[in-house]
Amino acid sequence: MSFFTAIPAVPPNNILGVALDCKNDPFPGKIDLTIGAYRDDNGKPYVLPVVRKAEEIILSQNLDHEYLAQDGHPVFVKESQILMFGSQSIPLKENRIYSIQGISGTGSLRLAFDFIGQLMPGRGCIIPSVTWPNHPAILKACGIKTSTYRYLDNSGCRLDFQGMMDDINKVEDGSVILLHSCAHNPSGVDPTEEQWNVILEAVTRKV
Repeated sequence: MSFFTAIPAVPPNNILGVALDCKNDPFPGKIDLTIGAYRDDNGKPYVLPVVRKAEEIILSQNLDHEYLAQDGHPVFVKESQILMFGSQSIPLKENRIYSIQGISGTGSLRLAFDFIGQLMPGRGCIIPSVTWPNHPAILKACGIKTSTYRYLDNSGCRLDFQGMMDDINKVEDGSVILLHSCAHNPSGVDPTEEQWNVILEAVTRKV
């Protein structure tokens, strides 16, 4: 018997599975709303002209394929910090922020959770009760104890802000809290700017 026959099959991702079903559906009037990507009137992927222009600029520079430094392209990393924290950020000006370039959101989370699992042993991570399926899977692979905070109310369409804050305020000090900064995946429900300020204050107290 082959070794591979004993390996369990992973169930298909809910969203990507629906996208595949849509692709295989022969109905001519179908519309794929599963994945956040631009498409034309024929349902084909549409690349924005500004992206094409950026590709042309990159290609015209005739760049080499040298290995990057271990923490990524220095200009990309620096500009990303400015985009994230703002050019007037005091911690950024005081050189108290360190960043590393990762491959995609999933790859970056794996780096972060590996770091936490190896260098911050015993720290638990609290994640939204509704989140992208790979988040708990990566945390489990990294050996990090995981719990959840309430995110959507009973309607499944609105943020349960009070429940979210109650759960965050009860979490053990020093815990890691996973937040979706925008376009919450998979619900698309985000806190308001005022709510984000309340979240930031609570998270700061828990550090």
